Amino acid sequence: MQELERERDALLQGLEMVDQVRNWFQHHLLEAQRRHKHMGTDMNYIPESYANQSCQLLARIQEVNMCLKNLLTSSGKPEVPPSGFGVPLYPPGKEFRQQAVNVLKEQNHLLIKEVSEKSDRIAQLEQEKAALCKQLKEIRGYRLASHKESTFI
Repeated sequence: MQELERERDALLQGLEMVDQVRNWFQHHLLEAQRRHKHMGTDMNYIPESYANQSCQLLARIQEVNMCLKNLLTSSGKPEVPPSGFGVPLYPPGKEFRQQAVNVLKEQNHLLIKEVSEKSDRIAQLEQEKAALCKQLKEIRGYRLASHKESTFI
């Protein structure tokens, strides 16, 4: 009887956590959609710290999703709980690794794009600097010549 009560308590506690996690997922989904919409209009800058946090968060979300999937597909037999929340019940499968690789590839693509854009901007600024230096030299040269003429007279 005590074992059934413990199971019931654990299930109720899990149900509360599922509700909290659902709210968390919905909040972060709305945030991700907002960022996606914003990035569609302004692709100029993605902070490196955000990319790292995003990758870590995605890995954790996928880990939780795999644990939930394993829970749903389990045969109903009692299982030994993991030693910590972050430790998955089963090692990550091929699907998880492929998703992680895809995330890293996308991050790499975004970083390469950002570096390329920054490099183009640097080249443009260098050209502008060279043009301004040339103009400055011409103006200084013109002023020197006109200054010498006025002092000579």
